[in-house]
Amino acid sequence: MEGPALQATVARCAGTGALTASAAIHGEAGSRIGRLEGIAVHPGHRSAGLAAALTEALCAGMLDTGRLDSVYATVRTVSAGPQRVVARNGFRPLGILPNAVDLSTRESLALYARHSTGVLDRRIPVTAPALLVLLLRTAESALGIGWPWGPRRRPGACSRRPLRTGPSNGWR
Repeated sequence: MEGPALQATVARCAGTGALTASAAIHGEAGSRIGRLEGIAVHPGHRSAGLAAALTEALCAGMLDTGRLDSVYATVRTVSAGPQRVVARNGFRPLGILPNAVDLSTRESLALYARHSTGVLDRRIPVTAPALLVLLLRTAESALGIGWPWGPRRRPGACSRRPLRTGPSNGWR
């Protein structure tokens, strides 16, 4: 299934044609970002790389073709499997969303993102509220994201540009 803001795919058993896995990226209207969602693998077919293969195929179809600039995913923190899938497919950890979903108990989610090649280098400098600058510098220090005003310069990271701070009521 495919559309301007949606790409979904499934895997089927070669012998029976039975559905074995599914995943989708759903683009957000009016933006260049999408959410990786609906990753499910039949229990009898787990640990065969299906989730990783579907994730990579979807990301290639949305990021490598220029349809989206970034894809994010939220994954359960109680199981390492989903986190491994996104991390092995180029997603970077961005943080934790505590008590985000109500399953059998309140459960936290991990937030990950993957960007198309060069999108971070094409960011346009913005005037950021002083309090937000502190948060972004902390995120860079913890995650090594390479914000333009950050203390480190990594290959492929954004070039250094002076940080402009503005009123704390929002972006300018």
